[in-house]
Amino acid sequence: MRAVLIVNPNATSTTPATRELVAHALRSRLNLTVAPTTHRGHAAELAREARLTGIDAVIVLGGDGTVNEVVNGLLGVPAPTAHQSVTVGPIPPLAIVPGGSANVFARSLGIAADPVEATNQVIDLITERSVRWVGLGHADRRWFTFNAGVGLDAEVCARIDAVRRKGKSATPARYVRAAVRSFFAARQRPPSLTLHVTLTGARALAAEEDAQARKVRYPDPGRTIARRDSRTGAVASIEPREPAAGGRSSGREQIVEVPVHGVHYMFVSNTNIWTFLDGRAAHTNPGTTFDTGLGLFAMRTTEIFRSLLLVRQLLKPNGNPSGADLTRFDDVAAVRVESDRPIGLQLDGDYLGLRSSMVFSSAPRALEVFAPRNPHFL
Repeated sequence: MRAVLIVNPNATSTTPATRELVAHALRSRLNLTVAPTTHRGHAAELAREARLTGIDAVIVLGGDGTVNEVVNGLLGVPAPTAHQSVTVGPIPPLAIVPGGSANVFARSLGIAADPVEATNQVIDLITERSVRWVGLGHADRRWFTFNAGVGLDAEVCARIDAVRRKGKSATPARYVRAAVRSFFAARQRPPSLTLHVTLTGARALAAEEDAQARKVRYPDPGRTIARRDSRTGAVASIEPREPAAGGRSSGREQIVEVPVHGVHYMFVSNTNIWTFLDGRAAHTNPGTTFDTGLGLFAMRTTEIFRSLLLVRQLLKPNGNPSGADLTRFDDVAAVRVESDRPIGLQLDGDYLGLRSSMVFSSAPRALEVFAPRNPHFL
């Protein structure tokens, strides 16, 4: 099997000796080309080249940022208006040897956190051809693999990027300090976000049944909507639509759009682990998986006590966050975001700058990966 190993030589949890050991082990089993990155965006360029030359497998040794670049290089620019967001195919399957500080995507797939242990695991997975398809998210013409955010966590990512530019590592302690500073800065500002959450399938059907049981009307005549949620302030409008061309659904597909107002900050997840904090998993959306739509976690308060209660829920092993000021969905097709002022955006921990509007979309079965068929977090 012809494979390319894309290596980030600056990955935080590996040494030159470890990287050489990983390459040597993989080369003993594969026809391997080692491609180290030299600049920002280089991993995407190498992945694109690997796809165009018909390589059999792409392996990444690096952190979540490097993995994100590789995924974007493999899949190309998302096509939000098409039925299938991935339009470049065929695409070689991806394997990951974690080399960063959190490695959320790899560990969510069941890949070991230790790079040497993960290398042996990846060799076994490739030998056994143990692959699975995973859904991804996309926004701002880029793919993300595990999470995205608007507001608070984007500001944290911006602070961490500034730390890294000074040559310092992104330790858990620095993440905590950045989060605390960003939170108290956010408390000085009023909420600016309005969300429009798109639900489909079973979730849309449940919302429609609820709407039929409790109908209310907007002032403009003839438009029937679901009840207003007393906690979130959200109102679900019921609108049956035809499925997109080529879709697998038969008949009419049910779609519900739920507006949510007064949001301070929001997280979008593609799996049930949002991040790892010093080895401990944080769960914002425990019902979200690589086989569902996206998870949404939107906060409508920055009150300290309520926020601390939610942080405690996030860090529980079997946490199921809830609260009067939290709007949460674990399986959404898309989220359209509008902000009263420019606000920070991050994808997979990469700060992209300020935006006034954006759309987060789910893309089912977008990427083939080498991973355990029955994963557990390592």
